[in-house]
Amino acid sequence: MTPQVKINNRLLATFVIMLMLASCHNYYKVNQLPTSKAATIDSLMHSERHFILHNGSASFHMKNVVLSAGQKTMACILDTVSFYHQMYLANGPNGKMKYKKNDPVQSAVLNEVHVHIPLYYPAVAGPYKIQLSQIKNIEVIEKDKKRTADSYIIGAIFYTIG
Repeated sequence: MTPQVKINNRLLATFVIMLMLASCHNYYKVNQLPTSKAATIDSLMHSERHFILHNGSASFHMKNVVLSAGQKTMACILDTVSFYHQMYLANGPNGKMKYKKNDPVQSAVLNEVHVHIPLYYPAVAGPYKIQLSQIKNIEVIEKDKKRTADSYIIGAIFYTIG
């Protein structure tokens, strides 16, 4: 085997290994929900999701979330966001909305609901009540099945080629 062929084989092997490492990832996505639907918020509360309130650059864990009887207000206790639920704030490792499904810290992102309110409704830790009409938007974090499946298909193709 000539030195040129050895170099080409090494380059090809390196290229295939790099592509394999770049594929087979799990991704999540953000889905916007209608803010005016109290039924949507109620169903999210019953699915045991972790609620996070965003007020500008400040974020709070919403504990003990309760909808009022008339479903016009939402009451909760605001607390600091735990380490387990800060991944979304930076869009995951390297900002690519990826997570490791076997890592409880990273996979916790799939149980989050993010409630955004305008800055002129100041939020501080402790008991808090907000009108549903004051909510700017609600985001639910879910697995991005298409992007995840595509990464596994690409990984399988390059594994076969390798």
